[in-house]
Amino acid sequence: MSAKKLLLLTLLCLLVVPATTFAQSQIRSIEINSITTDSFPEVDVLVRALDLNGVPISNLGISDFEILEDEESVANPRLAVQEEGIGIYFIVDAGSTLTNNTNDARWNRAKDILNEFAINRPTMLNDKDIVTVQIVEPGNVQNIAENISQGSQVRSAVESYEYAPTSDFADVVPVADAALESLRNEAQYDGLAKFVVILSGDLQIAKRAQLSALTTKSNQYQIPIHTILLKPSPSGFSESLENISRDSKGLSIRYNELANLNPLFEQLNQFRLQYLLTYESVSGLSGSRLVQVNGDAASDRANYDIEIGPPRILINTPVDGTFVDRRAEQYTDQTDGIEPTTVTVQAEVSTTPPRRLAVARLLVDGNVVDSTNTPGRELTFNWDLRRDQKLGTTAYKLEVQVEDILGLVGTSPVSNVDVRLTVPEEEVEENAVIEVPVIVTPEPIACVLPDDLLDGYLCEGERAVRGNLFSMLATLISVFAVFYVWRGKSAPAEAIRTTLSDVSARLTQQFRQQEPRAYLIAVEGDGVNLERKLPIFGTTPIGSSSDHAQLLFHQNKKESPISRLHCTILDEEIDFILRDEDSANGTYLNGKMVDNPVRLQDGDSIELALVEQGGIKLIFQVEADDFEVLRETQPDAMGGMVEGVTRIDNLSDEEYRTVWEEDPNGHDDLDLDEDDDRF
Repeated sequence: MSAKKLLLLTLLCLLVVPATTFAQSQIRSIEINSITTDSFPEVDVLVRALDLNGVPISNLGISDFEILEDEESVANPRLAVQEEGIGIYFIVDAGSTLTNNTNDARWNRAKDILNEFAINRPTMLNDKDIVTVQIVEPGNVQNIAENISQGSQVRSAVESYEYAPTSDFADVVPVADAALESLRNEAQYDGLAKFVVILSGDLQIAKRAQLSALTTKSNQYQIPIHTILLKPSPSGFSESLENISRDSKGLSIRYNELANLNPLFEQLNQFRLQYLLTYESVSGLSGSRLVQVNGDAASDRANYDIEIGPPRILINTPVDGTFVDRRAEQYTDQTDGIEPTTVTVQAEVSTTPPRRLAVARLLVDGNVVDSTNTPGRELTFNWDLRRDQKLGTTAYKLEVQVEDILGLVGTSPVSNVDVRLTVPEEEVEENAVIEVPVIVTPEPIACVLPDDLLDGYLCEGERAVRGNLFSMLATLISVFAVFYVWRGKSAPAEAIRTTLSDVSARLTQQFRQQEPRAYLIAVEGDGVNLERKLPIFGTTPIGSSSDHAQLLFHQNKKESPISRLHCTILDEEIDFILRDEDSANGTYLNGKMVDNPVRLQDGDSIELALVEQGGIKLIFQVEADDFEVLRETQPDAMGGMVEGVTRIDNLSDEEYRTVWEEDPNGHDDLDLDEDDDRF
């Protein structure tokens, strides 16, 4: 093939090869400078991509890189260009080659170069760059600025150094070798582009083997060595400095004026360019991860270790054991408006390592009451108390639960909170609390007669008596009419007569007593009547419903433990008897449940349901001065045979006749009648 044809074929190949091939082939090497997991599961990988000349490439995109974690390619990585700091060792040869006869002009040039980098140009990045300045004297090295990150401090160190001319040589090669070791191994230079810059009048005592070892280490550590010749003459110096720069891929500058430094400063700034590659790890397991970044034929690997735990949550407010008091000033049945209606719950979250959170929830007794899908490290929830309208004190358990982006869930320790909801009882007039005494038949004998006519009539009659005086008179007239019809001594007539006598006796008792002979004093469980003396006018039914009782407690209270007809105090002239009316929560006398009617004594304690269950405690107090006299003059006609309330129809024929013969006129309350069939 002729030379012309070969040239033509070569040009044709160049035309058909995509331009991107050249862009990709620019990447000679990739350096992973750091891996950070501050926002895990996001992972940040900081890399530098160098071209064939060892200079950073500035026009790369995310498609020029491939990222793998544990040998698996990651999805949707992102790329950002960052300007990072650099680490530089400036080594000044202060031997005889720095000395001349023109006012030490070479030392002044060295100072100008250092100040130009640190102050005069926007070259040194404060708080990012790390600079060390070493002065190599014959047989001595002075670190006038060591690991400095402020340009003003570098200038101050340079200006404070007093140069002393000498006729002896200084050996900078061992110092440069030590600088390479520091840049490579010391932690403060991790992730930075690193350089050694030698300022010298010439190298006179360096041996070839020393120079070769120095440049070999420079290439191995990928740290270029730049040299600046302070002697402006193009002749009269060795090539040692130029050889060091050439072999370590650095620049060699012959200084005449500051403009000569432009290529060096531009390359230093170019090395600040790094690419931040960000991807999201999909593993929630702890351990070591291998990250690999590929670019064209270049590749670099690095490991990072991660320790992953579930979110940790701490409730700051309310603290464990908090008591919330929701107290109404006056009676209301709208408890949802009683303040406070909400409780603010604040918590803080921490994760190792730090990572985004997906959702946070407030749990009360295991139920979610508030949540957020955009949680931060500080959480605030609102606990709505209006949903709970239960009176009294209720204990709650508060927890905050957080799920992170990896699906790991953490729950806070329990914070126990007691909420008390208090509503005063509805205030009513005193006359409304203690109604006009009415008669309630303790045992409805008349309503169990076999005759339907008498049954319905007598029950309605007694209810009419409770209404008004006219109804009472009408009822009495009707009853007497029936009585005369049934005046014989048949069983129905006797039943009617007994019932009329019983009703008449109770009516007479009610109207006869103008002054109470006893009182009940509320001492616990009743905010309305606390410490008030509630009079007892004859036989008194007690409960929570005006349809069933005369003395009322908890009339307007929901879920009261007091039954509608709870118990009855029977006035038996010479005794007061307490009888439970099959109440749901029991009647207690002096702490013991009342099963059968029992006699009351002055000072007895009566509980309508136990106080611990929300009941009321009362003290029975006898008021009439002649009560004891009445008991002494009219001893118990029952002779102790029957405890509590004793009705005449409970006596045997012999007992009935004995009582009548002893005192025919002293037992009106027992309805003794000489016409009784038992005589």
